[in-house]
Parts: sequence; C-alpha cells; structure tokens
Amino acid sequence: ALFPLRLVVTPNPAERRIVGPLTIAFDACPWGWGATCAVDGVIVAYAYGTWGPKILERFGAQLGSCRWQSLWEFVACFFVLLLWGPSGTPFAVLGDNIAALSNLARLKGRGALVQVAKEIAWRQAAFRWEPVPAHLPAELNVLPDALSRLEAPEGSERKEFPTTLEHLSLIHI
Repeated sequence: ALFPLRLVVTPNPAERRIVGPLTIAFDACPWGWGATCAVDGVIVAYAYGTWGPKILERFGAQLGSCRWQSLWEFVACFFVLLLWGPSGTPFAVLGDNIAALSNLARLKGRGALVQVAKEIAWRQAAFRWEPVPAHLPAELNVLPDALSRLEAPEGSERKEFPTTLEHLSLIHI
C-alpha cells in the first residue's frame, strides 16, 4: 500500500468509505501551503502558495506565527478541495494535522475554523464533493511539506523545491 500508516478520520467509525482513485495530500506552515494530487498512487499535479495580505487580514493572522497552524492547515485543505475536488465520487484527502482533518470530517470548528468549515460545507453540497479525510504522518507527508515551506525565510525550516515534481503541472496561488 502506498500509505500503510494512514488512519481514516471520521466522526463515527461506521462511516468509513471506500475511496476512488484520486488522492490529495496537503500541508501548511506559517508561511504557506503545498499539495499534491495523485491518481492511482501516481502524482499528476502539485500546487503551493503563500499566505498573502488578504488572507492574513481576513483572519487577523500574522505571517510566520505558529499560533494559527490549525487554521493554516484547514485553509490549505479548503484550497485543495477547490483545486481538485471531483463531483460525486469519494476521494482521499491526506494531511498530517488531525485538527484540520477532524474539522473536514465534521464540518465544524471554533473561531476562524468555523468560517472555513461553512465555506467547505456550502461547496460540498453544491459540488457534491465526497472527501474522505485520512491522516498521513508528518514523516510521510514530505512533498506537500516541502512545497509549503518554499517561501519560508532563510534559517526557518525553508525547503528546496522537490526535483521529483519538476515534470508535473504547477498551480501556484
């Protein structure tokens, strides 16, 4: 199996579902976010972006601060749903942040997280998304982590672009 340690995060274990061929993995850091999209276990696209002034102002957040980590993770999750979420078929959404995955599974949250949950819930109904959140341990979430840290300042866990993605489609937001 491609991700042998993953744990499906659901409000109720009886709600576990079989997923289709699409797997989206995401990660976030205090400077940005990154994600990969795979079909049948083969990465076909990637995306990354930074936390710009509009999003910082929207949530009253500060660039580079870990204080908003759960928010960053949930926003990154929202972005990948917007980018690659298919209609009407279950698909895996992998991340290393349990809070973001739990919020996706329950479409709940506190404070700013509930605002993101409402946006996801509305689009989930409109676009018939069927995301199946699953935990991917941080040590296995290598590519999304590296993409999320491309714009981090020098000396603060900045990462280089993963050369394994050079041949793929880029979506830079």
